[in-house]
Amino acid sequence: MGLFNKKTKNKQPKKDMEVLAWEKEIKKYISENHLQDLYTDENEEAINQVAIASAAKGTIPVFQDSGIRTIYAEQLVLEAQNWMQIRQNDRLIKQNDEIIKLLKENK
Repeated sequence: MGLFNKKTKNKQPKKDMEVLAWEKEIKKYISENHLQDLYTDENEEAINQVAIASAAKGTIPVFQDSGIRTIYAEQLVLEAQNWMQIRQNDRLIKQNDEIIKLLKENK
């Protein structure tokens, strides 16, 4: 009776641990790339997907082929540059919004 009537309470906490692990990776990615200001409801899902994909690519540097390591390093540089440009564009958009607001107030 006890063997077949076990409750599956252990499965839910395991799933919660997996979710917590991914949330930790996402928060780490956001912090490392200084994306706190960009992490809004509008783009939360996109940033989460990028963060998860970024966490999964951590296995690439174990390859011994120098060509693969070079491509990996170039990809990391491009990723960093893209986030830098996204942050700069976000700042420009906010500044433009502020200028428009001030111009409307002065009319």
